[in-house]
Amino acid sequence: QIIIGDPGTLWLDAVPVAGTVAAKSQAVIDVAFDASGLTEDVYRAELQIASNDPLDPLVTVPVSLQVFDAPDLVLSTDSLDFGVVFTGVQITDSLQIANQGTDTLVVSELSIDHADFSVVPSAFALAPAGVQTVHVLLTASQRADIAAQLTIKSNDPDQPVSPVALLAQAVVPPKISVSQDTLSQALFTGETASSTLTISNANADGDTLSFEVLAL
Repeated sequence: QIIIGDPGTLWLDAVPVAGTVAAKSQAVIDVAFDASGLTEDVYRAELQIASNDPLDPLVTVPVSLQVFDAPDLVLSTDSLDFGVVFTGVQITDSLQIANQGTDTLVVSELSIDHADFSVVPSAFALAPAGVQTVHVLLTASQRADIAAQLTIKSNDPDQPVSPVALLAQAVVPPKISVSQDTLSQALFTGETASSTLTISNANADGDTLSFEVLAL
């Protein structure tokens, strides 16, 4: 049987914790170390191996773990879908970057591989437990299905490069044209009259124009 000296030592585990070994044979024990949630320090524990050896019934193996502080970048999403957007019109979406580590997170670069996008800010630093909102701006230059990537570079030791997919469907906006700038009538009391306005969509390749007429 293998006993971890302190029951509260959550950073240390051993598998299997019991077994048998035939004569002239051996068993392999996998010892796992987990620094999740630990701050910079040296952590010590021991493994106690109890057996039916009459001369050495308890073998103690000292164990130590040295932990270094490190940032941990966590994204609120791995993709942004802008949906249908009009060309020439700026649209903004956002995501959050959090530092769930124990050291300062330095985001040294945010870049996008498509000229129609920009990102603000382009670099920053976050203390542990800090959160930064990143704004992604899109001004589509032409009708197209857009697929791009935001690349985030940081000092996160296990994920120095974090990608975020950017998607959009850009269409040409409609352009309204009204046949008359003004309407006027002269009526005696009790009379009625009507006039006609023509509303056109002047963009030959534009999206469908939707309109609503209000009498104010």
